[in-house]
Amino acid sequence: PGRAPIGKIQTSALPLPSEEKKSSARLQLRPDQFFYLQDSTILTSLTELSYQLEKMPESTFAFHVNEEKNDFANWVEHVFGEPELAKRMRLAKNRKQMRAVLREAH
Repeated sequence: PGRAPIGKIQTSALPLPSEEKKSSARLQLRPDQFFYLQDSTILTSLTELSYQLEKMPESTFAFHVNEEKNDFANWVEHVFGEPELAKRMRLAKNRKQMRAVLREAH
């Protein structure tokens, strides 16, 4: 399959068998698990997400995180297998708070 739509993840690629599961900090993602920001920036790790949260325009953040959805939390939960981290991310009200949640976790 080609590139996932912006802000969408393909969960059909998951879950990884538990014996193959790595810590999320070292997890090597396949291209169908990458996160594609609205501006076409590609994220492949939680470190990249944290960095991009610092510099992305507010409009990009609002596209991916709003009252109806939280694409970043969904990605963390379904691709990295971290539901507790995703839950904390869903409580963040802005980019700064979400970045702090990621820094605390990793």
